[in-house]
Formats: sequence, structure tokens, C-alpha cells
Amino acid sequence: MSEKDYYESLRTFYEDRLRTQLKDKFSICENCSERRQFIDKPDKLIYTCGSKSGKCGPQMTIHLARYMNYPEMKAEISNLSNNYIDKSLLKEVFTLAEIKEQTELIRESISLWNKSRKPFSQQNQLKERETLIKQTHTRRIQLKKEQNLLMTKIGVEDDDDKKQNLIKEYIQLNQLLKEDYELLLRSNKIINPFLIVEDGSVTKQASEYKELPKKKEPKKKEPKKKEPKKKEPKKKEPKKNEPKKKEPKKKEPKKEEVEEEEPEPSPEEPKFKQGDQVEWTERGKQETGTIDKIVTKAGKEIAEIRTSDGKDITRSISHIKILE
Repeated sequence: MSEKDYYESLRTFYEDRLRTQLKDKFSICENCSERRQFIDKPDKLIYTCGSKSGKCGPQMTIHLARYMNYPEMKAEISNLSNNYIDKSLLKEVFTLAEIKEQTELIRESISLWNKSRKPFSQQNQLKERETLIKQTHTRRIQLKKEQNLLMTKIGVEDDDDKKQNLIKEYIQLNQLLKEDYELLLRSNKIINPFLIVEDGSVTKQASEYKELPKKKEPKKKEPKKKEPKKKEPKKKEPKKNEPKKKEPKKKEPKKEEVEEEEPEPSPEEPKFKQGDQVEWTERGKQETGTIDKIVTKAGKEIAEIRTSDGKDITRSISHIKILE
């Protein structure tokens, strides 16, 4: 049986049990005289229509999956090995049965640990996490070295324009460090400590149970409301010997010719260049500026921007967009 069938059977068991608790009419199946029963045991769940056998007897038995807490199991084995006393060396104190029991316990514990290490690592992506941490650490060292060299050049540089460019490069490297740390933080997910020791299964004895048919209540016809008749205004009759007034002719509006609009071309992805007006979000606030130059650092495109209030900053291309 697939994992999907197992979880669908669990959902059916608990949903039907809840419905019988909420409304009494769901507690008996069609063509059955007994009430449904939902038996909850430590290792299995039994769904029955009330009878001991037949179509109105047990419908399915769900054998629950068994789980193991890997950190607790590892701690127990570690404690066992640290406090281990070899009973086989003390045959005058311990019986052969006790020595055999200890040997089997140690063998089974070590076997269980070896079998569960790989599934636990794959389940929580431990190797991928370790690789990302090492890559981030190596990249951090490289970027810090470049920052130290730039800081030395900034201290001895007399030309203001060159010093300003060196400061921009330093800030760009700092921005790359920040992005690496944010990526590392997003990948730091909670460890799942539980492993499946034995898969769950479902045994279906019968599957023909049906709920009692619902009685359709007749819809009440609402009486139609009589709308009051509107009184038409009386037309004034013209007095005798009075000339009839000529009604002015109504001018019909000219039909305007509607020009067919040409379909707009699909928008292309924005390509940034020098002089573009761009916007970005900084601490929940919308900021704007003009691109002075685009450079590439450590494989990433960085935009040097002059903000609307006259400051020089740098931002990654992926964090800005064209100002509309």
C-alpha cells in the first residue's frame, strides 16, 4: 500500500469519527442497525459499522507507523557505551543468559544507529547544509581580505576621486557579505528528529458502507410582492385659440470613429544602464536614484547609484528595478 492510501485512510477515520460526534444522523450507515465504532488502540485504529462481522462489521484496520527519535536514541547508545561493563569478564557474577542479553542489546543498538544515520542525514539535508556553511566561510575570508587591502589603500590615498571609488568598492564587498549571510540564514531550517522505523499499513475488510441518505427539505415558495402601479402624469390639454408650440428637433450625436488600438508588445526584462532612474526598498521605505555605473564583483553585477538626496551608494542588480 502506498503512503498516499495510508494517509487517506487516516483522514477518513478521523473525519468520520468527528462527524458522528457532531450529528447523530451520521452515526449509523445505510442498511446497518448498529452504530459506528471508532476503536483507538496504541498500535492500530479500527473502523467498524457496529457488527462483529459482515458488511456492517469491521471496515478497515489501520496499523500505525512506528517512529524513532534519532537524537534520543543516539544519546542512549552513547550512554550505554560510556557506562559499559563487559559481563563476560565476570562470569562468576553474571549468568550466561545475562551475558547473552547484554551482547545482543549492544549489537542491535549499534546496528540501529548505523542504519538510521544515512536516512536522518538525507531527511534533514545535513550534507547540503555543511557544504553551504563551508562555501560561505571561504567566501567570507576572501572578501574580508579584499576589504582589508582596500582599507589600507584608502588610508594612504590623497586623491579625493580615487579615494571615493575605493570606498565604493569597500561598500560593494560589504553588501555581498550581507547577501551571503541572508542566504545562510534562510537555509537554517528546523531539524526533524523523527525517523520512520516501520511503515504504516491498512487492511480493508469491507468498503461498502454508506451514510444514511439526507432528506431533502422542500423549498418554501416566497409570496410575490405586488408592486404599486405608478401613476402617469396627466397631459395638459391646450387651450382653445392658443397656437401650438413647435418642439425643437433633437440633434442626433455623430458616431465617433473608434480607432483600433494596436496590441502592446510584451514587456521585456529591464536592462540597466548608466543614467537609468531606479527604485528599491530600504528598511520598509521606498528609495530612488540614478545609476552612475555598473560593475561586476565576485560574479555579481553591482550598480553604483546617486540617490535623490545626493548620496552615493551601491546595490545589487537583483535588488533594484526601473522607476516607472
